[in-house]
Amino acid sequence: MITEVRLAGLPCFGAEAMLPGLSQINYIFGPNGSGKTTISQYLASYDPVSSSSVSWQQHSNSVKVYNRSYVRASFTSADGEEPGVFLLGDDSRETFQRIGALEDEQKKINNKLAQQQETLDRFLNQLNAERSALAQTAWERRAVIPVALKDKMPGIKGSKEGCLDKVLAAAQTHPERGTDTFVTLEAKAKTAFDETILESSLLPPAPKPEWDEAAVQAVLMTPIVGSADVPLADLVERLSNSDWVREGLEHLHKGENAEKLCPFCQRSVPKDLAEELASIFDATYQDKRDEVLEFQMTLSNAALELKEYKTTHLDRLKALVPIEDPAQVFRALELAIDGVGKAIQQKVVKSSEKIMTNTIKTDYDLLEKLISSANEMVKTTNAIVADRREQRSIIVDAAWQEFARGHLNDLIEGFNQKSERKKKSIDGVKDAMSKQRERLAGVEHELRDLRKGTTSSARTIQEINDLLALSQFHSFRLEVALSKSDGYRIIRDNGQPADIQTLSEGERTFITFLYFYHSLSGVRQDGETERITAVIDDPISSLDGDIMFVVSALTRRLVKEVRSDAHSRVSQMILLTHNSRFHNEVCYEHQGELSPAVKFYRIRKFSPDPNQVEDCGQRNPIRTAYQELWDEVAAAEVRPEGSMPWLPNVLRRILESYFTTLGGKGNLYELGEDLSINERAFHDALIAWSHSGSHTIMDAETYTQPVATNGRWLAAFARVFEKNSGGAHIGHYEMMMDEARKHLLPRTSVAAVPAAL
Repeated sequence: MITEVRLAGLPCFGAEAMLPGLSQINYIFGPNGSGKTTISQYLASYDPVSSSSVSWQQHSNSVKVYNRSYVRASFTSADGEEPGVFLLGDDSRETFQRIGALEDEQKKINNKLAQQQETLDRFLNQLNAERSALAQTAWERRAVIPVALKDKMPGIKGSKEGCLDKVLAAAQTHPERGTDTFVTLEAKAKTAFDETILESSLLPPAPKPEWDEAAVQAVLMTPIVGSADVPLADLVERLSNSDWVREGLEHLHKGENAEKLCPFCQRSVPKDLAEELASIFDATYQDKRDEVLEFQMTLSNAALELKEYKTTHLDRLKALVPIEDPAQVFRALELAIDGVGKAIQQKVVKSSEKIMTNTIKTDYDLLEKLISSANEMVKTTNAIVADRREQRSIIVDAAWQEFARGHLNDLIEGFNQKSERKKKSIDGVKDAMSKQRERLAGVEHELRDLRKGTTSSARTIQEINDLLALSQFHSFRLEVALSKSDGYRIIRDNGQPADIQTLSEGERTFITFLYFYHSLSGVRQDGETERITAVIDDPISSLDGDIMFVVSALTRRLVKEVRSDAHSRVSQMILLTHNSRFHNEVCYEHQGELSPAVKFYRIRKFSPDPNQVEDCGQRNPIRTAYQELWDEVAAAEVRPEGSMPWLPNVLRRILESYFTTLGGKGNLYELGEDLSINERAFHDALIAWSHSGSHTIMDAETYTQPVATNGRWLAAFARVFEKNSGGAHIGHYEMMMDEARKHLLPRTSVAAVPAAL
């Protein structure tokens, strides 16, 4: 069933024009030249494959259109014959029963397919909802991607669906998270996409102290004392003042102490005592002290080398390993070296003591590790620079991998699990639908064979001829065609073929409508769907009143069958007309009813501006001209103190239509015979004013509005119905006014000039 027709681009209509919300039965009313035939012609040539301007509820149906083009094209072949509308003859009862059973089975299969389609659509909608939710989350989480990477990832900014496609593709290619994070990938991207970055050399290793830390520890923990062979050595050892004696001995032998005075008591020291003290601190003692001093010198040189290395390479280290703090690593190593230096200095001063010291290995290892990391970065950078094109592709792929598996992994895994279950259900439904379609194809094939072998147009010919006779068309009739199998031909009363050109326009319109009407019940032709949408455009053109009622009755019967799903093929109707009488005749049964199966539309003509389509919903907007005259009386009633120039014409036309045309009153003045003298005077004034107003208002160049207000003339108008014939007509007045007041309520304003004039 068609649900919407977009009219943009068609003649007469603007860019926004459309027929929205079409239902099972649709009435479109519009004046001549408003675009009705344009709509029917478009639907007649509609191609469901190439056109996107027609929306369908589920599957598209074939569209059969009756309009002026159809009338001109029918019965125009050289032999004056048309293909038959194939209906079964009376002699095919068994076949008819079989076809009926097959049609029932066909309907059941189609219902089953419709149910399965609903289930399939539900599963697909659920899957789409899950996918949309994941797409939304992925779209929002793009903020975690550094700009340097985001700008180089195709598909990340285009659309939510496109972005999700790339994410799912990356997740399928890379089941696990990669080794690179967005931090490392950002650094690589800056190198790969910046042509100014070139290859660089590696950092040299940090200066390594050239000593054995274990040996230093051993020296510092070993007391350095004098020789034990000297008699005074025992005394020095017992007193534990070796460092005190050694320091005093150094002062004793200083050049400024020429008199060799004791540095403590300032007395002359005996020669043998000085020699004996000197012999305590022999070569062995001095060698051990020299070893300590050598360690001290080596450590001092290492501190200087470290300082120089730091000055040269600290800034580059900071650039290469920004996540670390190279200055802090250097500071820790410097403090460690300084601690060892202080321990050695203490040993130099107090050689006999055991000195504890820290180790620099841990801090030096940290520096080496830092330099190694920096050099890895240099190697990575150099590798990227050496092969930029390949590396760019690798970096972008790794970025998608990190986004998918590093930041959306749980969501993707959950989506994949749900999708897998849902796809199994979808595949199951599709498999079931495939079997149903195979079954349906078999049923339809058998139906085609049965219909081809047992069809007859005799019954249809008889029905059309009966309608022609009933409608007083006796100058021609239909008979079986001579050259077309089960076809039709038009013949005159004398049995001679009729030339379609000799038929009047009304006769031709009527016969082609009857042909179209019966063709709607025909068997499905090649290329047609089983169910069809019927479009009927102004079928009463050039028909007299009696024939219009026949066409109206047939159309009304068709509407009833379609609405109750009783028609063999038509599932939807679209009726277009400009004739309000025909329109109201056809939709007469919908009066007072609001049904979702029935829709009304009205085309407003704004030539030369584009015409507009008004969706009137489920309420019929078209009233008769007589009803619209009473609408204007109701409009004047709400403004009793005002004046309306067209009111005389309205009142006169109502009185003439009701009392003169229908009631046979030849003189409107006679309607006041039952009034009192005063009322009769005002009645005569009303009639005189009505005649004058209705004949001069549209033609005179100047017009003077009567002094009397609307209220006075409307009161006189009402008295005509109230008093004439003893009040026999007051019921008609009240009925028409009640209907007009109800119709007036939804209107937002009163028109300046009534449409009825």
